[in-house]
Amino acid sequence: MDAATEPTGVRRTAPYGLQESRPGTCERSRSAVRKYLRRVAIHTTDRGLSRGFPVGHNTRKILVTILLLILPLSGVWQLGLGAYIHAKAVLAQILLEAAWVVTLNGHMEVKPWPWADTWPVSRLTVPRLGIRRIVLAGASGSSLAFGPGLFSGAPLPGSTGNAIIAGHRDTHFRFLKELKPGDVMILQTPDAFSYHYRITEVKVINETDTQYLADTGDKTLTLITCFPFDAIVPGGPLRYLVIAKTPDAVPALLL
Repeated sequence: MDAATEPTGVRRTAPYGLQESRPGTCERSRSAVRKYLRRVAIHTTDRGLSRGFPVGHNTRKILVTILLLILPLSGVWQLGLGAYIHAKAVLAQILLEAAWVVTLNGHMEVKPWPWADTWPVSRLTVPRLGIRRIVLAGASGSSLAFGPGLFSGAPLPGSTGNAIIAGHRDTHFRFLKELKPGDVMILQTPDAFSYHYRITEVKVINETDTQYLADTGDKTLTLITCFPFDAIVPGGPLRYLVIAKTPDAVPALLL
């Protein structure tokens, strides 16, 4: 019934005992509101909910149905995202290989696609694992999305110093966990020369331990990625290092 035509003095029973009072009973109304709120809290707790408005049986069924739909859909989304990341990494390496061929023909800073802000500087090969990766200039986030990156300011492979190459643990540098001391890695440079490095050490360090990134004074290659490889949340403090030397700097027992 409309409020303007509602008969005076009629009271309707509201949920959980809250009643509409006649005019002039403000204090009783406030008391009824407080009593209603207390009963809502008790009712909610009795139904197994710690806080909030009481949920009916049908509402709970709807919420459960929504959850049952959201969980598999979120899993599909995660799988789709992972597939997209891997597909992008694979496609990028195909384009980078084409740019590397042009680089070997005497062209410098060949961009793999028009809007790229990086270019190939080396090709990394691991014969035992059948791995081949194009290494990009710079190790920024935008570069590492498409391939391993040579640290800015680091010497090119084959030069004296510590050539530091970083890559993502779940795409281009996932194979690092399969490397072991004694394995050979080959780095090809834009002048078409190839340099053989033999792994001398594999270790896990904290990201604050920068001594392994310093200049070594000899021909060193350091590959670095995040650790652990199967971490759910990225960006932890641990780093996985693979350290290698050129043959003339490797101890004789490892040759």
